Amino acid sequence: MRHVAERLDATVARSVQDGPGGELIGLYLEKIEHCLDGLAPLETQAPERLSKAMRYSLLSPGKRTRALLTLLSVDYVKADVDAALVPACAVEMVHAASLALDDLPVMDDASLRRGRPTSHRIFGDDTAILSAVALMNDAFGHVAKASDIPEGTRLDIVEDLSGSIGLDGLVAGQEMDLHSTSSTSSMEHVELIHARKTGALFAACTKIGGRIGGLKGEPLANMAEFGMCLGLAFQTYDDLADVHSDEETAGKDVNNDANKETLVSILGRQEAERIADEHFERALSLIGSDGQESAPLIVFVHHLKDALKKRIDVKR
Repeated sequence: MRHVAERLDATVARSVQDGPGGELIGLYLEKIEHCLDGLAPLETQAPERLSKAMRYSLLSPGKRTRALLTLLSVDYVKADVDAALVPACAVEMVHAASLALDDLPVMDDASLRRGRPTSHRIFGDDTAILSAVALMNDAFGHVAKASDIPEGTRLDIVEDLSGSIGLDGLVAGQEMDLHSTSSTSSMEHVELIHARKTGALFAACTKIGGRIGGLKGEPLANMAEFGMCLGLAFQTYDDLADVHSDEETAGKDVNNDANKETLVSILGRQEAERIADEHFERALSLIGSDGQESAPLIVFVHHLKDALKKRIDVKR
């Protein structure tokens, strides 16, 4: 299970190895890595600098939370996980693209991401931007060609993915995050930023999983809300880590949010953590009451919560 440890926080890796559903989660991570490698351009593909930048961002050692969440959602609704691999990896391509853009000097001006120099530090701002655009564009192309999924479902997935990016998604969330001030921010405003910046893509993951399983109506809406709650919790813990973790543990720059309004700055550590945990509880309440409490998806949510808490124990 060494490959799992390289992709997940150490706490999660131990739980994945020893806990229920661990072998399946490890298998899904292997499938994701193999699929991502196949979807990424070869380094020798012209223009080579652009191809190398795309591979650098996409294949850097991340936890693959969003792709894994998509596959586990498909598993939860008892659908074909292999058919969902390409959409799951398309979500990861969108996420990798967003990180390359977020890290730029004109945005968060980050130097470290996933324990390595950020894309623009290696390839320059221009190529980092172009590689992000290419990754996002290719994500939609790969979904459109996913022949194992019915055409109508593919169209719905494209719509879900598009919605998670634009004015109701991560682009709007980043814009709001960059330009919020103490005079305009409140708990409600920060949570709206979180819903768009992070929650929307998480919701797309779980909704895509539900769609591939044929869910409609309220069950599909519940899957989407489940993902949104996870995203809200995840982002609040990310803000907590910015203050209460270090670069080695976080794998990226910390104290980047010193001039931003976050739930941590507005409410303090204890209350922000309480709200994040409430989002986790709400997420589990949406899917954990139908006899599947030991399903790998639910097991993973508990792993994720534990790992996020470990990140902020560094400076407790």
